[in-house]
Amino acid sequence: MKKKNNKKKNIFIVIGVLLFLFLLILLLLLLLGKKELKPYVEEKEIEVLPADGEYTIPVEPYFKDENKNVINIEGITWSKSTATYRFYDYSVSEPDADNYVTHTFKVEATLPIEYVEETGRAYQYHKYTFLFVQPSIFDYYTGTIFKEKHVSNGTVNYYDVKPTEEDMAFTEVTWKDKTYKIGVRVEVSMKWDGINKTSNGDGTNTIKDKSTTYVDITIYAPKEYDGLMTFFSKKGTTQQDFLNQLEYNKKYNELVKESNDTGQKSDELKDMEYEINNTFRLLDARKKGEKELKNDAFYVIKVSDIKTKE
Repeated sequence: MKKKNNKKKNIFIVIGVLLFLFLLILLLLLLLGKKELKPYVEEKEIEVLPADGEYTIPVEPYFKDENKNVINIEGITWSKSTATYRFYDYSVSEPDADNYVTHTFKVEATLPIEYVEETGRAYQYHKYTFLFVQPSIFDYYTGTIFKEKHVSNGTVNYYDVKPTEEDMAFTEVTWKDKTYKIGVRVEVSMKWDGINKTSNGDGTNTIKDKSTTYVDITIYAPKEYDGLMTFFSKKGTTQQDFLNQLEYNKKYNELVKESNDTGQKSDELKDMEYEINNTFRLLDARKKGEKELKNDAFYVIKVSDIKTKE
């Protein structure tokens, strides 16, 4: 009788050991198979730059006529232009009743321009301008670019396809099972120093001016959220970029009208709506069929690193 009990006891011990080993192996497999969740900026190896630096991009100015149409003028030669950006005056408010805080900071972008005109020509009305590259906000953890409410004083043109009527534009991001709702508002104004004309003594004049664009960015976010990043493209802008944006908006409005008239959406309109309504990550291709952008395509700065107000 004693031998039978020992035998049963040994069987239970063996089963227990086997069960323990099985669970141990299963746990190891789960640990080995589970990849560490890395923030987007780290995963993509995106360089975060010092907030007190000055950063430059190429900008191509162009002329508009009295009807605000882009024109090319014979007898005028543009020099290359470079815009310089700096970030300053960061502040964060005390939490409100919903435990949300308001982050604000400013951006200043200066652009000297220069062109040479032939003095023997009778020029019609012309006004120079350029397509401004505005810094935007994205999430450090997921790479999500936040939607924005744009406001300007009329001298800076925003060509939003579907502008929001709300005071801010809101985007939700989820990181490690926690969702944050972030609101962004961007206000922009611009001034020019004024024309400085110099005779070159060879039948030409050199025209110089400088614009300064001021950007005020306001972000409404939960107090515990710490993933605010700002960025802008290193590529700069050209006259053709401006014309492409106008054509894109015109085409979108035509397709929407056509859809309203027929009751059906074309494939082209569906593609455009995907581009307009979808939330993209920083390096995502914006159009179907395009490749992901390189990790050095943008200047990237952490918002809380920007120098605070004195």
